Amino acid sequence: MLSELLKQIECTLNGEISLSALEDWLVSHLQSILDSGDAQAIEIANGIDADLIEYRERILDIEEILNRLQAFLARGSTIVVEFGDVPTSKTLTASQDIPVRTKPIVISDLPHVIEMTMEYV
Repeated sequence: MLSELLKQIECTLNGEISLSALEDWLVSHLQSILDSGDAQAIEIANGIDADLIEYRERILDIEEILNRLQAFLARGSTIVVEFGDVPTSKTLTASQDIPVRTKPIVISDLPHVIEMTMEYV
């Protein structure tokens, strides 16, 4: 559900759908998001729902809500990687520049060099 929600946010930010269409999608999918148990998707959906209410009540202007949507998109695209007993964790943020393929990621500033492959979807 998170990927579907992020896609709707991205479409809104790209002007492909309106805020009203995002709200309609969210309302029609909210129960599925809640049922998914995905804490991140639930948090983002609840945040967007609250922001849309504030936008309708003119508490937020268009620039503020778009900035918040961008922040939700970035938060949903962030992958936190932790390595067992290694005391350092790194946060890797996926960007739109990354093609949809597997790419090796090397994290070299940890105590040990670690290489892993992740698939971006």
